[in-house]
Amino acid sequence: MSATAKVLSYVALLDGTISPAKSAIIRSTYRRAGFSAEEVSEVEITMRECQEWFVHGGSDPERIREPLREACSHVAQHSGNRTRVIFLTTALRLAASDGFVSLAEEKAIRAATEWLGLDASDIDAAWSEIAGTPGGAKAAVSSTSA
Repeated sequence: MSATAKVLSYVALLDGTISPAKSAIIRSTYRRAGFSAEEVSEVEITMRECQEWFVHGGSDPERIREPLREACSHVAQHSGNRTRVIFLTTALRLAASDGFVSLAEEKAIRAATEWLGLDASDIDAAWSEIAGTPGGAKAAVSSTSA
């Protein structure tokens, strides 16, 4: 659970801080997945730790690349395709939560998609799911799941 919380925290930090809105998106993702209140509290601790690391190191988005890669690699090794697609969709929601997706967010999400073992086409499918377009990510999940 720590690695998945780190993936989402690092994406949220690309704008400089984990805003209350982004924190709510992350917590909601875990609640919808059935995590307990105690587990969601652990996610909140991970978010705070990631933010403290980022701020104390100078808040440079380039610093996030390597920790994001490591966290994505761990998630890819220990989760199924459906879980990875859920985290991609959540990462896109985080990036777009302030009304636009920055270049740093776009680059990080494209890299994370690869590191999670997903196809670039999964990004379009996730956007379709977010927009409510029929057949979006659900079709991508069922066609690529083992």
